[in-house]
Amino acid sequence: MADYNSHFPVPIGRKTKVLFFEPTPGHSYLFDLYGQLPWNQLVGKRGFFWAAPASFMKSFLAYCENHLRSNISAMVFMTADLFLHPEAFPEAVRWMERRQQRIYGLLHEVPVDPAVWDRLRILGKKIEFIVLSEEMQSALEEGGVARVHWLPHHPVHFQFERENAAALRSLFGIPQHAFVATFLGELRKGKGIELILDCLEELQNKEIFLNFAGKATDYLPADLRSRLNEKGVAARLNVSRNGDPAEYRVMSDRQYARELMVSDVLLLPYIDRQSRVMSGVLPDAVHFGVPALSTRESMIGQIVEKHGLGRTFSNRDRFGLAIELNRMAADRNSFDVSQKPYASLIDPSNVLKMLASILQAS
Repeated sequence: MADYNSHFPVPIGRKTKVLFFEPTPGHSYLFDLYGQLPWNQLVGKRGFFWAAPASFMKSFLAYCENHLRSNISAMVFMTADLFLHPEAFPEAVRWMERRQQRIYGLLHEVPVDPAVWDRLRILGKKIEFIVLSEEMQSALEEGGVARVHWLPHHPVHFQFERENAAALRSLFGIPQHAFVATFLGELRKGKGIELILDCLEELQNKEIFLNFAGKATDYLPADLRSRLNEKGVAARLNVSRNGDPAEYRVMSDRQYARELMVSDVLLLPYIDRQSRVMSGVLPDAVHFGVPALSTRESMIGQIVEKHGLGRTFSNRDRFGLAIELNRMAADRNSFDVSQKPYASLIDPSNVLKMLASILQAS
């Protein structure tokens, strides 16, 4: 377990071979599974990168170096995207050139800016990238980035068994007959919240019930509730703020899983920058048998179409979103995504085997 409040090296086990470094709690949840490999260990150090990228990176890499022992053969940076910031990039490259261990980096976003692509290709000569979807791997390889590994994004909440949906709906105040369309995660720009709100007037099926759950970053709960009331759409809000820009969790893992257990469809209308990332919500939805409704042009939409995990609509098309949502509500039993081959692909045991292969093969 990483100690994000420590400024001193944490004890490194003698059998540890690979260190996973994470500068914020942002992606540390992935290590809940990755840490099941006996020779992996997570090291974290709390900080807020965006306040001072250059000084933060220098301090963070010095902290990482203090943990390198003779038994460490490789290291994995769980948020390699930070290295691509223009102020952090020079320090990162210099530091990596002095390392003898193999270096991997989880990359969570496909860039658009040509300057970022240039830095990405340079960094690709220093480290091996790991991405969480085949679509991201293809995009990076087509962009000239060498040594890109694909590791499926596993369902993070796989440890929870399905509970009785009817009982949970009663607990949450959701009508039993409702078709529950859930948005789960951080409510911020780029995730299509405006698109959802704009399509409400086009919803013909009165059984559609909107369920928002997560961190209210760019949307105040009161404002969101007011807009939903104006449209006369039945809805539930389980959104709040935590005051920590580096931490987006505002509910327990069990509550997160329960939000999916009461759902008939997961809304993933990602646009702009968010359309170029893999979402951890989708694997969880597949695990609990919930289909997705996503923008066709996004990374998520490509996965949904390729593996038959739900429906898609054209980017920014509120009418298309409404049409598909109406269709899914009218035929709510047409999807059983938990039986799709993709569910076996993202099974935690398979992901662990693939991760072990990546770290041992290089």
